[in-house]
Parts: sequence; structure tokens; C-alpha cells
Amino acid sequence: MKISSKIEDYLETIYRLSLKMDTVGVTDVAKARNVSVPTARTAVNRLQEFGFLHQKHYGKIILHEDGRKKGEEIFSVHKTLRRFLRDFLLVDEETAEKEACKMEHGLSHETLERLQMFLQVLEESEVCEKSCMTKYEKSLRKIKVDTAKAGNNGKEDSSSQRELKTMTLLDLKPGETGIISKVGGYGKLRHRILDLGLHVGESIAMVKTAPLKDPIEFSLNGNHISLRRSEAELIQIKSNG
Repeated sequence: MKISSKIEDYLETIYRLSLKMDTVGVTDVAKARNVSVPTARTAVNRLQEFGFLHQKHYGKIILHEDGRKKGEEIFSVHKTLRRFLRDFLLVDEETAEKEACKMEHGLSHETLERLQMFLQVLEESEVCEKSCMTKYEKSLRKIKVDTAKAGNNGKEDSSSQRELKTMTLLDLKPGETGIISKVGGYGKLRHRILDLGLHVGESIAMVKTAPLKDPIEFSLNGNHISLRRSEAELIQIKSNG
């Protein structure tokens, strides 16, 4: 029997939950998938039929070795695609997550291997990565300007000028806060920034700078994080007032 992409999504969800929780139940799966408990239970029963897991009556879900390997494989593909979309195509976090889910079932193993190889080569060649991404970001900005002009009856929009005046984390003084409006960078650097939880819409406060003004300490969701000035400059903010 061939497992459907929909059921694979449930297996991936259960695997991801098992990495964070000691006990995974149907209710946890339903909450993570944003579906009803009966719907999640039907999917769990199907996975049980495939031999990927077992669950005693209303008990915790136990992944078998095959289920764990399959879940890990699907999640690995998901992470590669999300990384490509988020860290190189510069798609926002939420969109990258959703679209990686859609893409992970439609690509062949060979294509995925080539994508992983391409990303690795791009990251290892810093000169090539910087040159390619600089050109790509320039093209994105041009598309944005052209789109704005088209929506403004061909007249020049002042959005590009406003972007030049946008504040970054470097503009915050100790005790001041701002709302993250855009996260720049690409590749490993963008990956590190986003993995620290620096997402659009989050409130962040400047705590203090090191004696030589680098790095800078910030407070985010109750945690203190340190950023190099070069990293802080990539994060645009708007006033929290």
C-alpha cells in the first residue's frame, strides 16, 4: 500500500511532536494539525494499519522504528525545502513553512539530492553566494518598485525612499523596544537570525552593548540574545510606541 501525502503529513507531525514531548496523544496531533480529534484519530489509525506506530485505546502514540525513520526522512526533506525558500529565496517564515509542506511530497529523491548539493556548494563558495544573492535581492527590489508604480498609475512611489529611512536594531538605545518589520540577510546568516526567534511581528528590546560596542545584547520573549552589529543592522524595526 502506498501512503498518501496527507497521511505522510500526519506522520511528520507525530515525529516532530515526539522530538519535543515525552508523550504524544491524538489530542496533541489534532491541535498541531488544526483539525478535530476524530479527524486526527482516523489518520493515526491509518498509520497504525501501515505499521508505522501503535496506540492503545486512547493511550499515547508509540512510533515504531520504521515510522520514526520515515518521519525523520519526511522532516529532513521539509527542512531542506524550508531552508531554500526562507534563507535563499527570502520568503517569509510562515509562507516558507506552508509551501515546504506542499512541495515535500512532489519532488523526486534525485531532485532533492541535487537541491541539497546546490545549497551546500552555494554556501561553501562565499564569493559566489554573495554575488548571486546581491543580484537576486536587487531584482526583488526592482519588482517591488515596478509593482508599486503599476498600482499607482505609473507614478513613482516614495516607498523606496521610506525604506532608506527604516530603523534597524542599531537605532535602539538601552531600554527602548521595537517591532521587527523585516529580516534581511541570506544563507547561513539568515538561518541563524531566524532560528534565534527574530521573526516579523516580534517585540524586541535593546539591553546593552559590550564595552567595544560589539556584540549587542537584546531581550526577546524573555530571553537575552547577543547579535553582532552586522547582524543587528539586517533587522528592520518599527516603533513600539
